Amino acid sequence: AQPAVMSSLWLVKVPRHLAESWQQQPSGHSLGVVEPGVKDAMGRDTYTLRTSAAPGGAGPSSGEAGGDVEYKLTLGAPTGGMYSFAPGGPDAPAGEMVLEGRVTAKGDVSAAG
Repeated sequence: AQPAVMSSLWLVKVPRHLAESWQQQPSGHSLGVVEPGVKDAMGRDTYTLRTSAAPGGAGPSSGEAGGDVEYKLTLGAPTGGMYSFAPGGPDAPAGEMVLEGRVTAKGDVSAAG
């Protein structure tokens, strides 16, 4: 058997209203676009996260119908070895966990400004 290829993951804390908005999006709907920025004063990479409103709905935080909403995404290296695990598939024994991947960046999303 060949060893599984481990995914490279970002662990990102997002504001509650944004997470709730994303959870309500239909399957296959784009959650947004990440555009590169510059390093901040602490040497972390920054990005602009541009999310669009749900089809026919209000933007995640703007309260306006349609249009894009911008957030600041800041990423740095995780401390120590961090990995993501998930419950096994529907046919897996109860309690079985599978390795999803290694966290290669850790950060947070905040209001742009």
